[in-house]
Amino acid sequence: MKPQPVLTTPRAIFTLAAVSAVPMIHWGCEELALLGRPALDTRSRRENVEFIGTIEEFDHSRREFYLRTKGGQSQIVTYTDRTRVAVEGNEISPSELGRGDMIEVRMHGTADGRAVADSIRVRERGDGDSIVEGTIERVLSDRRIIELRTSSGALTSVYLPQNSPEITEQEFSQLRSGDFVRFQGIFLGENRFESTRILKQSE
Repeated sequence: MKPQPVLTTPRAIFTLAAVSAVPMIHWGCEELALLGRPALDTRSRRENVEFIGTIEEFDHSRREFYLRTKGGQSQIVTYTDRTRVAVEGNEISPSELGRGDMIEVRMHGTADGRAVADSIRVRERGDGDSIVEGTIERVLSDRRIIELRTSSGALTSVYLPQNSPEITEQEFSQLRSGDFVRFQGIFLGENRFESTRILKQSE
C-alpha cells in the first residue's frame, strides 16, 4: 500500500497545532477553578511549605483560619487534632488563636486543594478581640452563661465575667431565648467564649 503524503499546508499545520494545544487549555481550566478558594500557589497544594501570616478571620466550627500573608496574599488554613500550636514554648489549642495573631505555619496541601497545618508557632499575639454571633438557645442566669447557636450550627457557651461593667450586666439580664446577638470577647477554647461586650442586634 502506497504511503499517504503528509499535509504541510498552512491550514494543516494550524489544525495540528490547535489539536495539540487542547490538553494545555484543559489543564489551565483546572487551575482556574481552584482560584475560587484563596491559596498561595500551585506548589503549596502538593508540598510541605512554611509561611508567615496574620489571622484576619476564623471559623473554629470549621477549623479554619483566614490569613493575610506577609506577601499580601489571602490564605485559608485548616487545622486538625494533629496540629500542634506553640506560643512562647507552651502548647495551646488552635481554638485559642484569634484575630490579629501573627503565626508561622508549616502545612501541606491535600488533593482537594485544602491547606492543612501540621504545626503553628505564634510569633506575635494580637489584641485577642474576637466576635461571635448567633441565636440564643438558652440563658443560664445563675451560671452567667448563654448557649448560642452560631450560623454554622455550632453550639457555643458564652460566659459573662464576674467583674463585668454594670451596663454589660444589665444587657445580659435582658437577653432571652430567640434573640440574635453579637458578643465581643475572647475564645477560651473549643466552643467556649468569654464576653467583654454585648452587641445586640435584631434579626
